[in-house]
Amino acid sequence: MGKNLYQNLTIVCFLFFFSCKKESNPVGPPISNGAKVFVVCEGSLGNGNAQLDWYDALKDSCYQNAFEQVNGFPLGDVFQSMNFIDGKYFLCINNSDKIQVMDTLLHSITIIGIAKPRYIVPVANNKAFVSSLFGNDVYVMNTSSFQIEDTIQLPFKNSERMLVVDNDVWVCAWDTANESLYKINAITHLVEDSFSIGVSAPQEIILDKENKAWVLSGNVTKGKSAALSRVDLATKQVLQTYSFPFTADVIKPVFNHTKDTLYFIEVNYKGGTNNNGIYRMNIHDNQLPTQAFIPALPNQYFWALGISPWNGDVYVGDPKGFIQKGSVTIYGTDGLAKKQFACGVGPGHFYFVP
Repeated sequence: MGKNLYQNLTIVCFLFFFSCKKESNPVGPPISNGAKVFVVCEGSLGNGNAQLDWYDALKDSCYQNAFEQVNGFPLGDVFQSMNFIDGKYFLCINNSDKIQVMDTLLHSITIIGIAKPRYIVPVANNKAFVSSLFGNDVYVMNTSSFQIEDTIQLPFKNSERMLVVDNDVWVCAWDTANESLYKINAITHLVEDSFSIGVSAPQEIILDKENKAWVLSGNVTKGKSAALSRVDLATKQVLQTYSFPFTADVIKPVFNHTKDTLYFIEVNYKGGTNNNGIYRMNIHDNQLPTQAFIPALPNQYFWALGISPWNGDVYVGDPKGFIQKGSVTIYGTDGLAKKQFACGVGPGHFYFVP
């Protein structure tokens, strides 16, 4: 992945960025203390080197491998995502087939065995849904007893992102044979409805300020081009479809705090700069952006993206090929880099502490 390039980047970062120090004895961030960002570091598949880092934006300090330092044991293999539910953090450790539960001081509470967990969302008091890779299942978890209380079967495999709207949970099934979104009743656990969005392999779903859903679809590796669809869930109408060129591998869409600007990553694994970087667009734009807001350098690609709810800063994770420690760069809303800090292998998501 361009050894000389990364050596040069390291020198540049040392000269031009204030680097966060690694803290050897981290203290878990209180939820009420504000401006804390968890960095979900996936690790490299099969190596069991996933880790949880966190960054204090007020102190400009980062704390690497905080969970293991607090608890004395590692998270496991492939840290996919996390969420805060009923006063506890739930960490989906995908390839270890478990959800790690911890308190606000990062102390382990329990471990829940579950097949290939991807994402977890709260749907009611003491209830959460968990999506799962490779199977057709969505799991219903009691977040108080930590028991799996039910299993919901979808027609297609690879349940991914979920969106909760009132008592309904809209689920993406990232299967190349699927073109539909599925609505599950959060109370009865029944799949009550579905409709086609006209493109294959829905995987991500998020809501804009006008309560319209944006769905990212596609699987370039398996021959399905990426697309963004703006959808009215109430009427089951596709309002607009934005089709990407086949060379664009699109991941991790997120909204800014006001939910009127969509950001996403395009990845070029071959080292080129075309379709490679952070892109953004207004929810009323008629076409996709053609120029990157934050372009990736040659032999570089990005893997994590988050927008600060406090000041709109853009957090970007560079996995550096998953063969070494990654890094996080913080950009202003003007696209200029402000800070950078080192993190674990494969930064994949950010979770901003409320």
